[in-house]
Amino acid sequence: MKWITADADLYLQSKEYVDTVIIPLIPISTGTQMKNIVLNGEFISILTNELERQFKGRVFLIPPFTYLKDDQQLEKEFSRLIEWKNSLTGQDFKHVVYITSDASWQQFENEMGKALIWLPAVPLEHVDSKVKQQIMTDQIQQIVPLLLSAWRN
Repeated sequence: MKWITADADLYLQSKEYVDTVIIPLIPISTGTQMKNIVLNGEFISILTNELERQFKGRVFLIPPFTYLKDDQQLEKEFSRLIEWKNSLTGQDFKHVVYITSDASWQQFENEMGKALIWLPAVPLEHVDSKVKQQIMTDQIQQIVPLLLSAWRN
């Protein structure tokens, strides 16, 4: 389910079956690394949309957690992310999964555990749609065991 009205209605009718929220972690920057940061965000957006499509009825994809790409401020952003998690798990969701291509988040891996899924971004800018779909399928196949492991806990 996505953060759209129709899916919100569906969620409210069947929320006992939807126990996982997916939070894409998307950095923002207009500096010299802008194109690479945009590529990372685009990759994660496409990936999480495909993940939601495959697990519709079990997961809820919310809008991305966006933050300014500043490694010196990441601790502050981590605190804000934990507030999101506490609010979501305090309401309806048993599992929160974070998906990112920003390797900076790996420093919080001990605190986030299996909930953090980091994947290096694959440049999709000049890729044919069939090849792009195959790349996404391959990436999803890597994520499925991680989700299954999180669901067992």
